[in-house]
Amino acid sequence: MAKREKIPRRYLQQIFQKLKRTGILDSERGPSGGYFLMKRPEEITIGEIVRILDVR
Repeated sequence: MAKREKIPRRYLQQIFQKLKRTGILDSERGPSGGYFLMKRPEEITIGEIVRILDVR
C-alpha cells in the first residue's frame, strides 16, 4: 500500500498504529495477517479520521 500511494512505509505504519489505538483498525500477525476495520465503513466519518490523524 505504501508503494502504491508513494508514501514511506514507516509513515503508513504510524498512521495504522494511530487508527488501531483509537479502535478504527485492528491487526493480525502471520502470513495471512494484516490490518482490518473494526467498524463498518459507513460508521466511520472523514471527520473522525482527520481528528485522529491531526497533528498540530
